[in-house]
Amino acid sequence: MQDNTVTTVRSKRRLLRLNLYEIWKYRDLVKLFVKKDFKNTYKQTILGPLWIVIKPFLSTFVFTIVFGLIANISTDGMPQFIFYMSGNILWSFFSSCLNNSL
Repeated sequence: MQDNTVTTVRSKRRLLRLNLYEIWKYRDLVKLFVKKDFKNTYKQTILGPLWIVIKPFLSTFVFTIVFGLIANISTDGMPQFIFYMSGNILWSFFSSCLNNSL
């Protein structure tokens, strides 16, 4: 004879439990990790963290020239620079999320 009981396994803790007291307690360590990560990311660039702002503007400028002026693709009345900047921001977010997840 087969037993039809169901066993449910649950965690004692919530999935996204933030213990803010511990984060505050070790704030110096968190600051150190953030600072180290920031330095490691931008230490080999001449422009440093300014590159975060310059890169999207340069790529949007190139998209505006190539797709807007050379290919003459319509943006349905929306300013071309804003149209390509919004697409560039969304693509950069998706790409960085995908790259960082691997």
